[in-house]
Amino acid sequence: MMKVGIFVAEAKYSVNTFNTISGHVQVPLLSANILEKHGYEATLITSKAPEGYQLPPIASKKLSVETVMSVSKKWPNQGTRLLRVPLLINELRKLILSSNFDIIHAFGDIETAYLLGLLKARKISTTAFMTFQNFSISNLPFVKLLTTKFLKNIDALITLTDYTKIQMLQSGLGSVVDKSKVVVMQPGIEKQFKIDRGKLPSLNPKRCVLFWRNANRENGADICAEAFKQLSGEYPDTSFIFAVRPGDEYDEELSRISQIYENIELLFYPYTDNIRMEDLLTSATVVVLPFRKLSINPQLVVLETLASGTPLVTTPVESNREIIKHRETGILVPLSVNEIAAALRELLSKPSFARKIGINAKYHIQKEWNWEKYGEKLIKLYEEVKITKRKSKRFKA
Repeated sequence: MMKVGIFVAEAKYSVNTFNTISGHVQVPLLSANILEKHGYEATLITSKAPEGYQLPPIASKKLSVETVMSVSKKWPNQGTRLLRVPLLINELRKLILSSNFDIIHAFGDIETAYLLGLLKARKISTTAFMTFQNFSISNLPFVKLLTTKFLKNIDALITLTDYTKIQMLQSGLGSVVDKSKVVVMQPGIEKQFKIDRGKLPSLNPKRCVLFWRNANRENGADICAEAFKQLSGEYPDTSFIFAVRPGDEYDEELSRISQIYENIELLFYPYTDNIRMEDLLTSATVVVLPFRKLSINPQLVVLETLASGTPLVTTPVESNREIIKHRETGILVPLSVNEIAAALRELLSKPSFARKIGINAKYHIQKEWNWEKYGEKLIKLYEEVKITKRKSKRFKA
């Protein structure tokens, strides 16, 4: 049985946030589940967490867990304590060697790739895979030189979207990074979407426009607020809802406008009356997500919204252009209050068109973005390592 170490930082959460698990954590945990089902012995390696924090319930109960020091300035990740990185590398190296992993598979961004590349440079013979959930590097020549050196040490580079692969190859690394080493594996989603309007007595069951992300600038909460204010008077029988996690930059402004406009509501997670995010999504008429920037590619809230069958208005940033076909599986509009308001007007005034977009989106996600296809590619990559190791043993014998 092949032994695999799955590394992802900050995989443990407080129990009351289990319904809001980041895509950064969902993908590696579900990857570990897939490997376990196919006979691999998977061990999760993650950061030590505050007392009471646990792995989310999507993780297999059989999953072994090892913890290493956290290098984050805050919990969860809000910057890196650079002086602690060498200590983390030493700790990881000892763990990898003592555990006799056949493969170490890290998930994260370029900083995680540097960590993995440094580990390989320190005479770790373990096969190394890196899944990039985003890719961005500095244009400084010495940074590109270091990046090239570290990535060459890694045996397989995985991205979750074509967009991220293109970013990598167009960043000046395309001439030195072997394209055949870069594999695209499109993930699925874990949430199941069933309509339960009975759980939402406070919402208008006929018309509801929903924003569901942290209320910050990157997610376009400010743009959405202006669009909702513009539309609230035109559609007095429609609820305009912000469903957000508390503690972000526009919380106070959203609270203020929800008190001024009768049909603009602000819901903080955890929601009252046992309302789940899935309930809000499936009961919405339209979802609006006016991103300036994505925190992960693909943004799992985009996949989840499309999978719910609720029509989505969003911006054509990063991998959104890859996932959504304009006016067929969603509406892509520039980051403009007027453009977003116009798109919402169209979907509210044309229910058959909105319904068709939602149906198309749900079908597309089920067909193209699912864990079955992801798992097939993942296992194929791992099996190639298994075959190579068998041949190596025969040769040595």
